[in-house]
Amino acid sequence: MKLIVKSLALLLIALVAIVIIRTITFPDLQPHFEKCKSSDSDFIPLTDDRLQRFRTAIRIPTICVAIDHCNYTAILQLHDFIKESFPLIHSSKFIRRLVFVNYTLLYIVEGTDQTLQPYMLVSHLDVVPAKKEDWEVDPFAAIVKNDTIYGRGTLDVKNTLFGMLEALEFRLAKGHRPTRTVYMAFGHDEEVTGVRGAAAISHYLSSQGITFDYISDEGLVVTDGVLPGMRTPVGLIGIAEKGLAVFEFSVTITPGHASMPAKETSIGILAKAMLALEQNPHENFFGKGPERYTLEHLATKMTLPFRIIMANLWLFGPLVSRQFASKPNTNGVLRTTTALTMFNAGVKWNVISSTATAIVNHRVHPLQSISDVLEIDKKIIQDDRVKAKILSKFEPSPISPVDSNGYRVLHQTIDQIFGVPVAPALFVASSDSKHFVKFTKCIYRFSPSQLTSAEIRGIHGANERIKIKNYEQTINFYYHLMINSEKSANIKSSFERDAKDL
Repeated sequence: MKLIVKSLALLLIALVAIVIIRTITFPDLQPHFEKCKSSDSDFIPLTDDRLQRFRTAIRIPTICVAIDHCNYTAILQLHDFIKESFPLIHSSKFIRRLVFVNYTLLYIVEGTDQTLQPYMLVSHLDVVPAKKEDWEVDPFAAIVKNDTIYGRGTLDVKNTLFGMLEALEFRLAKGHRPTRTVYMAFGHDEEVTGVRGAAAISHYLSSQGITFDYISDEGLVVTDGVLPGMRTPVGLIGIAEKGLAVFEFSVTITPGHASMPAKETSIGILAKAMLALEQNPHENFFGKGPERYTLEHLATKMTLPFRIIMANLWLFGPLVSRQFASKPNTNGVLRTTTALTMFNAGVKWNVISSTATAIVNHRVHPLQSISDVLEIDKKIIQDDRVKAKILSKFEPSPISPVDSNGYRVLHQTIDQIFGVPVAPALFVASSDSKHFVKFTKCIYRFSPSQLTSAEIRGIHGANERIKIKNYEQTINFYYHLMINSEKSANIKSSFERDAKDL
């Protein structure tokens, strides 16, 4: 017995020693770069002209509510305003402006070194609707209040649209011509899945045989409260985005009178199936998806107790996984989620309905496919009377690498502008980048905004707004992103210890 106790004590000591050593030696994945300062010769101040251009863009209601149901007059008005606002871009001999399906724009800025693979920046022209009665101010008046610009599109995403254009115009005014070719893609219907705009650009790129070093699209932001143990805001780069699968499940039986019910009804059969889906979540992929990168990239910036845990996920992983799975906002990072959103049945209170239908909305994890999800649902339901039909779908994206030039230049630029730790993460929403997955393995989703949780709720919600300082940061972010993309081969040494070393 003493030998057993002694052996267990030695094992415990060894375990504690391993945890301590790994915590102390865990690699710091946060290289630091020279910060962008307002005193820099190439700092872009938010002059009144630049501010007024942005406010005018917000006032143009480029609303899209459904496929082929957009405010096309407003979109063309925005086209004209962009041409008027950026004369150097539209008169440059090395910049081409292409228009697809009448409303989507693609700018090609030809670099001087054609041996370098180009990159692409993505934004979009359209916005979601806004109900005036839900807002404190008119959502299309671009009112400035408390050093903040209010309006639909201030965050999603006319800030990135005009940030890119202002940065490029500034470079041209300085006499710069980029070394590396950059494409700037501005779809007109991203808010309704981009099936006309971004899809048309994708078709064009395919026809030209174009591939990219990396693509940067809208996505995650800089914000507080990302993880417990973090004392500072964090910049999150989406290295993958979830897919969408909308299934209709239905049951059809012989109808009858309520006074003579059969043992099971269509409603009862389908309700049992839907309850099974809710009570049997899909696989938890903790440790296999982007969330592991998130935790390990931030480990050295956490307070000591959390640093110990994150540096030793080989031991504490199950504990972290359970904690993530217990909350809706983090559970979605771990697995394909299941949401029963509609249930329809019945025609009269005394008639047994012949049919019942239910709609299930799955947000598909990058480690699964839509066919995987459908097969798992069928196995959970285990009832051939329940028929399934796919109503809408798009596959999740591949997971992009964190040791690429594209990730490095984004990390560098975020650090220069915001001075915060940076980590890869899963983007649970959707962007136009899903139409471009065949052109590069390196797609990153980041919107250069530092937001509070209340400001994040304004995206697609009421009182969407951006601080004036934040919009100035957005312009400078894209300027430095362009500069850094041309020097990307020279910054690899700053990332000598990346995720591959973990």
